[in-house]
Amino acid sequence: MPCNDYNNYFKSQGFVMPNYNNSVANLGAAILKRFKALRKNNVKPLKLSLDFEKIVLILVDGLSLDVYESVLKTFSKKLSSIARQDFKTITSVFPSSTQTAIPSLLSGLTPLQHGMIGYKLFIKKAGALINVLPFTVSNASKNTDFRITGWKFRQLFNFKTVFQLANAETFAILPKTLKATPINDSLYKGVSKALFYNDFKALFLNIEKVLSIKREAFIYAYIDTIDVLSHAKGMLHKTTLASVKKLFFHIDKFLKKLKKLPTNARVLITSDHGFIAKASVVNIYEKAPRIKELQAVPVQGEFSVRYITLKSNAEQEFLKLYNAKLSKFATLFSRQEFLNTKILGFGKPFPGLKHFIGDYVLIPKLGHVLAAGSVEKRLKSFHGGLSKQEMTVPLIIT
Repeated sequence: MPCNDYNNYFKSQGFVMPNYNNSVANLGAAILKRFKALRKNNVKPLKLSLDFEKIVLILVDGLSLDVYESVLKTFSKKLSSIARQDFKTITSVFPSSTQTAIPSLLSGLTPLQHGMIGYKLFIKKAGALINVLPFTVSNASKNTDFRITGWKFRQLFNFKTVFQLANAETFAILPKTLKATPINDSLYKGVSKALFYNDFKALFLNIEKVLSIKREAFIYAYIDTIDVLSHAKGMLHKTTLASVKKLFFHIDKFLKKLKKLPTNARVLITSDHGFIAKASVVNIYEKAPRIKELQAVPVQGEFSVRYITLKSNAEQEFLKLYNAKLSKFATLFSRQEFLNTKILGFGKPFPGLKHFIGDYVLIPKLGHVLAAGSVEKRLKSFHGGLSKQEMTVPLIIT
């Protein structure tokens, strides 16, 4: 366990902490402010000029800053529009993962407030371990919609998003693969209209179509292609980089066309997190099998953070196991130490947060990820942690 000087400790580890004055959550707060939906418990809005009739937010899941800058060099500043756009850097939140960052982006809340602090969380009142964002039962033989149990997403995570709060028309333009999922009951509840697309061409045609309406609007477009390819093939794989370049081609074409459209719009392009190209996968159950016998509920979190809830009188044995088997790969925090780091941000904690965090928290050291199953072994690149590559993302302002 680290000393009480958490900032210096994380810095010594080579980590980048979330900056809750300059993060995706602050970008969300700026958009909420634009649509007169900012609340007292939001983070401070980013200082952006958003005095436009329509705001278009394009979220490229998993777009690393270094990949963005690398691909951008292949576009001519003289001939392309995307290469001439200003951009700044902001941070993700923690964990730097989709199911935590996008709720912060769409609500202007910190992870501490909205509670979605890991991919797998044990819902005590439902008695089940769930995959949070797809809202499926974890450890099932196949992905099973958690709604078959009678629970709805909003019964468990009841924060409000820009789609519910904005004083304007709202649109969500999503991959067609998400159409049959519980997505509208989770992140996109309250949206005026959801549109779905099969490819980049259809995505931008949908944006252009919505821009033609004659009233104020918030238009959110979500792109998951880069994230999917980075996990499956690697963030630097030729297929992944080719897809990024193809996406930028379509963005460039759209921005050129935007100048000719009779609309007053600001376009923002950002990401929820970056990636690290490679990591050493450490399975905590393989390194210390006894942990399974000591835990009161299944281990929660994801490969960037593991939340451990222990049975009564198991603490001393667990601490010995950590020191002997896991201390080389991860740092251990008690629940209170973890909260004291402010890594989840500030504000009124989500009511069930302590049940998610449990008794102890494992954060992997740089270059490692913590597995608790077999899926991590199949992934080529990772995110969720505190490396500069995972935490720092571009914000392109057109």
